[in-house]
Amino acid sequence: FGGLLNGDGRAPSLLNGGLGNVNGVYWGAVVALAVYWEKFGLDQQFGSKDVSKSPDYLPGMLGFDPLGADSQGMRAAEITNGRVAMVAITVFALEEALTRAPIFPINLLH
Repeated sequence: FGGLLNGDGRAPSLLNGGLGNVNGVYWGAVVALAVYWEKFGLDQQFGSKDVSKSPDYLPGMLGFDPLGADSQGMRAAEITNGRVAMVAITVFALEEALTRAPIFPINLLH
C-alpha cells in the first residue's frame, strides 16, 4: 500500500498516527474535488448567476439518479446506511487505537 500502513499494519488515522505519511498531493486533490462538487450543491441551494434556485431543492439532490430509484424510502435508507457506516468506521479506528493491532491484518509479503 505504498508505505501508508503503520509499521504494525494499522491504517493511518488521527488515533493511530501516520497521516503525515500520506502524500500532500493526495490531500490537495481530495480538497479540490470536495470543493468542486460542493459548489454544485451550494449553487442549487442558494442559486447563482448560472443556476436559479429550485423551489423544491433537497440537500444532496444534484440531479444524478441513473437508476431512477429516488423515493422517500430510498432516502431514509441512505441516511440510515450513512449513519451506520460512520459509527462503524469510528469503532474500527477506536479499536485499532486501543488494541494497537490492525482490524484487518493485511500482509502482502507473507
